[in-house]
Amino acid sequence: MKILLKGYWNTNLGDDLFLKVICQKFSEYDFFIVVSGKEMYKSSMEINNLHVIRTFSRKYDAFFYKLNIPFFWGTVNYKILKLINHFDAFCELGGSIFMLPKKKMGIEYRIRMKILQKSKKYFVIGSNFGPFSSDYQLKLYANFFGKVDNTMFRDEYSYNIFSDLRIKNIGYAPDVVFNLNYFNSEASSESKEYCLISVIDFRKKLSNKEVVAINYFNLLKKIVLEKINNDENVVLMSFCDDEGDAKLANELRQFFRGHTNFKNIMIYRYNNSIEESLGLIKNAKSVIATRYHAMILGWLFRKKMFVVAYSNKTLDVIKYIFPGQKYISIDDLYKNNISVEYNTIDESQLNKTIIESNKQFFYLEKSLEKND
Repeated sequence: MKILLKGYWNTNLGDDLFLKVICQKFSEYDFFIVVSGKEMYKSSMEINNLHVIRTFSRKYDAFFYKLNIPFFWGTVNYKILKLINHFDAFCELGGSIFMLPKKKMGIEYRIRMKILQKSKKYFVIGSNFGPFSSDYQLKLYANFFGKVDNTMFRDEYSYNIFSDLRIKNIGYAPDVVFNLNYFNSEASSESKEYCLISVIDFRKKLSNKEVVAINYFNLLKKIVLEKINNDENVVLMSFCDDEGDAKLANELRQFFRGHTNFKNIMIYRYNNSIEESLGLIKNAKSVIATRYHAMILGWLFRKKMFVVAYSNKTLDVIKYIFPGQKYISIDDLYKNNISVEYNTIDESQLNKTIIESNKQFFYLEKSLEKND
């Protein structure tokens, strides 16, 4: 059995964990991804049943994408469309893969409908829907979700939107990464004396980015200063260099260059080594999570954690899974005397969430077993 996966394959730890989980769960099947760029997608080296199909460079893809010609010869989508009949199923795998433009439908809707016409089976796993801006967008995506074989959302908000529109072949389960078989990880179970901080460069992400970025940077400075003043170690973790994480981490570290304990601040850049990254988080004494999957992993490893919630998807999952989680919304970063408090998810709640998250793969598993 061969399954073609589509997602955000750009050396992002969160998305690469999706690959690890699905390949780990269905180890008897072969999974394929199409990646633009000359270099091998290195995370595949840690996943035996994941195979990489390469196209031209990312710049080549981006050029024709901007020209509104997503299926031009040699692009990722061209390759997917050309090969899709050779696969038993096609699966869109990812979290925020349905962020819609403020006007019209955007190019991704057209891509999806074209692939849907050609695929034998089409599944969507692990996503949330939105943001969106019109009933027209909802109507067309209700049509799309009604035609695919199954969609499993990772939040109740997205599920409720389309459930209210009477779309039947949808479901909800907690995030795919809760399925991670981390007990086989090389990570030590012993917590080390460092605080791990996952960072995000908000200058790339938000409409009110300048104000938020300054307030966020000030909060991180306060946290880091407190740690190194107490001679504690800090690891600034970049989940995705391409989205600016490493750049911000370096700027933050350089701010303390004159401090006596400057050497206590280290930067870790995710470079496709999934096991090493998991070990770093698992071994931390505490976690400051800004990245969504830093929070998920903090729960999974039952770390003492404080969350900086930058989007509704983060707030929604806190509400549904662990309402007691200590956090601050980015909308409140302007406040003085922000209290940074840590807490740990209840073990019983975590175990319940892990069991429920298995439902993400229920319909895909059922389909694969039927075709065996």
